[in-house]
Amino acid sequence: LVNRAIVLARELEQDFGIGDFRGLTFVDVGSGSGLISLAALLLNASRVVSVDAQAASVATTERLRRVWDSVGLLQAEWRVLQGSVLDEAFMSTLPAGDLVYSYGVLFTTGDLWAGLRNVARLVAPRGRLFLGLHSKEM
Repeated sequence: LVNRAIVLARELEQDFGIGDFRGLTFVDVGSGSGLISLAALLLNASRVVSVDAQAASVATTERLRRVWDSVGLLQAEWRVLQGSVLDEAFMSTLPAGDLVYSYGVLFTTGDLWAGLRNVARLVAPRGRLFLGLHSKEM
């Protein structure tokens, strides 16, 4: 698990072009298992917000967060939330992210463009957005 998170951390460095996330807020939209969120923490993100619409994914990410915290390795704020990227009211409650990540999620919502608009609103001024989309859906 940790080895996979380290590999993902190296990929995040490449995706965002930043080697150290210290002082940055990372928002993971469609967090799934939570491994990308954990990878952001390994890169020293000061704050991580993991969001997923699926209860099972939220439970898995929350379990990972609790384990990481229980062994004393959680050195930053890590919030795990359930909500839909299509729910504007929910999305407006999320903090702006210096780094916003959403991979392979928006095309599953049924309204790619509304999801994209809501995710884009999360990006802080001078922040960065990394999206993984399937070209067939665009």
